[in-house]
Amino acid sequence: MQAFVQDNGENQRFISTLLCYCFILTINCSLILTIVLDKSLHEPMYILLCSLCINGLYGTTGFYPKFLLDLLSPSHVISYNGCLAQAFVMYSFACSDVSMLSVMAYDRYLAICQPLRYHSIMNKHRLSLLLCFSWLTPFSLMAANIILTSQLALCSAKIQRLYCVNWVIVLLACPYNNTTVHSVVAYITILVYVLHGLLIVWSYMYLVRTCQGSMENRRKFMQTCVPHLTCLLTALFTVIFDVMYMRFGSKNIAQALQNFISIEFLVIPPVMNPLIYGFKLTKTTNYRVILFISTLLCYCFILTINCSLILTIVLDKSLHEPMYILLCSLCINGLYGTTGFYPKFLLDLLSPSHVISYNGCLAQAFVMYSFACSDLSMLSVMAYDRYLAICRPLRYHSIMNKHRLSLLLCFSWLTPCSIIGINLILTSRLMLCGNKIQRLFCVNWVIVLLACPSNNTT
Repeated sequence: MQAFVQDNGENQRFISTLLCYCFILTINCSLILTIVLDKSLHEPMYILLCSLCINGLYGTTGFYPKFLLDLLSPSHVISYNGCLAQAFVMYSFACSDVSMLSVMAYDRYLAICQPLRYHSIMNKHRLSLLLCFSWLTPFSLMAANIILTSQLALCSAKIQRLYCVNWVIVLLACPYNNTTVHSVVAYITILVYVLHGLLIVWSYMYLVRTCQGSMENRRKFMQTCVPHLTCLLTALFTVIFDVMYMRFGSKNIAQALQNFISIEFLVIPPVMNPLIYGFKLTKTTNYRVILFISTLLCYCFILTINCSLILTIVLDKSLHEPMYILLCSLCINGLYGTTGFYPKFLLDLLSPSHVISYNGCLAQAFVMYSFACSDLSMLSVMAYDRYLAICRPLRYHSIMNKHRLSLLLCFSWLTPCSIIGINLILTSRLMLCGNKIQRLFCVNWVIVLLACPSNNTT
């Protein structure tokens, strides 16, 4: 099966798509971790929200990795079984979203309209059943649709979409195929989700009527139902718009717009859901959880932007010049330095005791110092490179050849690593009289301050 992706500017699209996917992974994982780590959020509404975010990760993982591979490959091909699997993921993701939002509407109805009975109805057993319903119903319906589709004989192998969906595969079927059973199963699926819609409408009719006479209920409605309603309308709009366009839309519109229409439900709901609830449902008061999530987001952002710039330079041959190679080295150094701090700090935030071994402390001190000094060395080399490019333009390429550039890169890395290595080896020979450092990470000078007075530090 051949998927349709335009050829021009693929490196730029690759970086943009990678950034988008990393952002979706980060915000959804952050909200999931917040709910998992904070026991005060172990309530039905937040557990359902956690399930919604997991579904967002499931759906986007069915599209982005394959699309990213296609952007790096000259041929955009997928096996028939792979196409059916992707179609299953796309449909089950969209339908699970609607199922979970329906269950969340029912949960909000019980919380506001039946507050005294809420905990007796929404107990662990009932919540488990509703979660199973949210996942198994769409999975079963979509599996039936895909199994029937797999039995069709196809007369074409090219799809005009960025990913596989069941309806597009059915359109490739030869005219002599009998699709009556397919239509029946499709109508049953539509009927099930029409009933989902009726449940949502019924829930909100009672919610609005109940909230009219109580200021407290209005506050609850604004705090919890408005975010849910926003997510619901976003999901329904993107899915229905895509389905309607797929079946009845014109093929004469610009390809870029066609591509956007086809992937909007893989971009907007997975981004909007955690953002809306992340801002609105700020119930957590555990500062360690908040700090952990903030730090994780910061670290993921640093990894994403540095890796994106490195990949851009590596993939685009027009950027294989001294200035950009030095910039790539600077980004790699940024990854090296932050990896020496953030993973240990994140573990400390999850642990009641903040302990590091002596060798681990020396290793972290080495990374911190060598990272900072390498940054200065590379920026010095980059200044020299700019001097040659602007002040000696005719001699630039003869001076900044591959051999000279390699030597300068080695200087940028080996000089700070050697100097800091000597410092740390000398520090490791000191006898310490203390074992507590008043910093978030280890540095050489702080370790030296813990040395016994009898040590000779000359």
